[in-house]
Amino acid sequence: VERDVYLHQIVDETNVDEQSLMAQLQTILQTQVQQHVYQRAQQRKVISAPVQQHTAQPLSRVEQAEQSLLHIVFYEWNIMQQLRNRNFKFVDEVYQRIFDAWYDFIQQNDSDNFDDNHLIADFLDEVPDDLHDKIAAIESIPWPAANATAQMINDYITTINNHDVHLQLQQIKQQLNDAQRLNNSDKVLQLTSEYIHLMKLMKQK
Repeated sequence: VERDVYLHQIVDETNVDEQSLMAQLQTILQTQVQQHVYQRAQQRKVISAPVQQHTAQPLSRVEQAEQSLLHIVFYEWNIMQQLRNRNFKFVDEVYQRIFDAWYDFIQQNDSDNFDDNHLIADFLDEVPDDLHDKIAAIESIPWPAANATAQMINDYITTINNHDVHLQLQQIKQQLNDAQRLNNSDKVLQLTSEYIHLMKLMKQK
C-alpha cells in the first residue's frame, strides 16, 4: 500500500507514465530478490568443504523447461494450482521436491502474496540444504514470470511430458540402425511402426 501511495505521488508530480514506472519498479524488485536469494544460498554452503573446480554443463531442453516452469510457479499461484490439479510431475526428482516443498510452504504460511520480496528467501530457510543451489538458479532466471504467456507455459509442460517418449524414440532409432545393418527387414518394419505410433502419441499430448 505504501509503495502504491509513493508511486502515485511520483506520477502526479512528474507526469511520468504509471505503467513505465511500474515496469521499472518490478525490474528493481526482481533484481533485489535474486541477490537476496543468492546471498542466502551462499551463506549456507559449508565453508570447510574442499573447493572443486568444474565446468558447468549446459542444461538439457527438459531441464530448462523444468526450471522455467518452476520460476513461473514461484510467482503465479494459479499456475501452481493448475499443475497440482492435473497431478503434473517433473522429470527430475529434485525439481519435484522443490515444487512440493513450495506448495507446502505457501499452504503452511497461508500466503498468496507473491509480491513479497523475501518470500522465496524465507522459503530457503525451510528446505534442505541440497535444494538451495537449484532454487537460487531458478530464481536467477533473467526474465520476470509476469511476461510468461499461456503458450510458453504450455510449451514447457509439453516438453516435460514428452521426455519419456523422446527417450523411447532414441532407443528405437538405435534399434532401427542395428536392424538395417543386419538386413533384418521384419524388425525394421516393426520398429518403424512403433516409431510412427510414438510420434503420433507425442503430437496428441
